[in-house]
Amino acid sequence: MMIAIRTLPTLLSILTLFLISCSESESEPEEREIKKKTTGNSDKSEEVKAKGKWSYLEKTDWHWEREIASPALDAIWAGDFEKLEKMAEKYRSEKTLRNNGGWALSTFYSAFDSYDDWNQRDAERYYPKLEKKLLEWQEKFPDSPTPHVALSGFYSGYAWFARGGGYSGTVTEEGWKLFRERLEKSAEVAEKNKEIAQKAPYFFRVLLRIGLGMGWPIENIDAVVEECRTVDPDFWSIYDGAAYHLLPRWYGKSHKDWHNWLVKALDESKLPAEKKDEFYAQVVLRKLGFAYSAPDTPNIFEVSGVDWDRLNRGGEILIKKFPQAGRMPSRYLRSAAEAGEFEVARSIVKRMNFVFAGRAWWGKEAAEFYGLLEFLEKDAEKSKKQPKQPK
Repeated sequence: MMIAIRTLPTLLSILTLFLISCSESESEPEEREIKKKTTGNSDKSEEVKAKGKWSYLEKTDWHWEREIASPALDAIWAGDFEKLEKMAEKYRSEKTLRNNGGWALSTFYSAFDSYDDWNQRDAERYYPKLEKKLLEWQEKFPDSPTPHVALSGFYSGYAWFARGGGYSGTVTEEGWKLFRERLEKSAEVAEKNKEIAQKAPYFFRVLLRIGLGMGWPIENIDAVVEECRTVDPDFWSIYDGAAYHLLPRWYGKSHKDWHNWLVKALDESKLPAEKKDEFYAQVVLRKLGFAYSAPDTPNIFEVSGVDWDRLNRGGEILIKKFPQAGRMPSRYLRSAAEAGEFEVARSIVKRMNFVFAGRAWWGKEAAEFYGLLEFLEKDAEKSKKQPKQPK
């Protein structure tokens, strides 16, 4: 289809209960009032991130990504467009994956559209220079999808830079004006070069980014996903982008919308069952790390209807395939704890190689992580003391 481009406890409660139980005598009843713990970004004090054998790696995924994005930026500043073409073709044809299962091709394009990630410079001087280089690349390789996708993605990223990442009420009048103008430019480039650009699966992520800004209806999002699946069914990032569109902070009417869409889209795909579970886990764990990790966010299982059994199947696939992943194991651990699957959580801890990566929680990450480890140890001891139930 062608489209026009224009009742589970929260982990916080678990940890709070654990802290209360440590401070009170064991003779007191277990039914206690669970008070919401007020951690988060308001506390600016330093926290101990390394403890015992455990080390804290805040940017593990980022360092792997840097190995892809930095050479791409170096090449475009040098005008070495042939190198850029070879890089993109290699990542696209080989479907190269990063340490966490993300596509290297996506990181390659992020070098041109994610200023905040890679380009800590003067934005007003940086963007025009990069635009000029991208236009030169597009002119030299008009029959390649790569410069068209990069240029459209650039205008989209430039638009979101003008808007900022806050809620709509924080955007200035000038920010809205530039946002609309640059999104329209991104859409124009995508529309004009779609026949060539759509050979690259990342093109469809760029379309979703345009659609997020323009408020596309779900019918348009479905059409983009379907076209992407035709080009490359293994590009799981398209499911992540579409689910993001349906978060309550954007166009979802409830916390269930993004998850219901994800289940339906995967079940209707022609992917093998194991890959459906793997992609399901990738998307859910990313949503857990982004939208359901702050102290004041609800339990993802309770409000979104996440299927623990399916998530666990996919999580096991991911942790075996990508043992060096940065954030994924920590998010998988958190999901098990929030699901009340403490035995599974303990098994995940054993496979984390004493490395805890940030962004599984927001706020006092290390304190909450080590608090969870202590809770799991206490829970294991308690389980051993309990008499076995007769069969």
